[in-house]
Amino acid sequence: MTPTVSAVQETSQHVGMLEPHEKAFQEMLSDVTLMGVTSPSPMQRLIPKLREERDTIRKN
Repeated sequence: MTPTVSAVQETSQHVGMLEPHEKAFQEMLSDVTLMGVTSPSPMQRLIPKLREERDTIRKN
């Protein structure tokens, strides 16, 4: 087996592991987009929460 083949297989394994996350991310993104389109208020209420979570994660 050549090094390139194993590298490709390794990469595809990583991609396979990321796929479920990618799907969840896309779903979240479409939810956010829908909220933004239907009304901006839920999104505006969500932003401070997200910032809070991000700051909490950074502290830990």
